[in-house]
Amino acid sequence: MHVVVNAAMSADGKLATRRREQLRISGPEDFDRVDRMRAAADGVMVGVGT
Repeated sequence: MHVVVNAAMSADGKLATRRREQLRISGPEDFDRVDRMRAAADGVMVGVGT
């Protein structure tokens, strides 16, 4: 069994602006890579608010 953890965070540790707007910190290539990983997985666990 393998467990893969994929996480992203900005250098200052923030994931949103002060107005709670989402910031994109990954590019299209990374989104494509994650989509391939999810398609190959037997299950996906996500966190709150994703």
